[in-house]
Amino acid sequence: VAAEKLLNNIELPENRTRIAIILSNQSASLDTDYRHQKLINSKEEISPSVFVYTLPNIVSGEICIRHKLNGENTFFIQELDNVFARNYATLLLQESLADIVIFGTCELLGEKYFADFELLTLN
Repeated sequence: VAAEKLLNNIELPENRTRIAIILSNQSASLDTDYRHQKLINSKEEISPSVFVYTLPNIVSGEICIRHKLNGENTFFIQELDNVFARNYATLLLQESLADIVIFGTCELLGEKYFADFELLTLN
């Protein structure tokens, strides 16, 4: 939803290999990991639709698929200050490895959830 709001009414360039997506969060996929482990413990049938979300980078992967993005795609697990991820995103722009970076933090753990995305460019 955050990516949709960010990209709404923005004309993305034809060459989608120059658009990077750099996301991060603090708890990886722990929320889904808990749900998946609960299924295992209950001896219920394991759900592939739950299991696939035990990979934290699935968020950025889905955004890339939906918007046909083929550039750098990285997901960091880090403190919420986002310094390392922001430095990496800035480096991609400065080294001309990307023209646009979709950058942000998304978190889901129990009742705690939020997303904060922004579009970074050198201009």
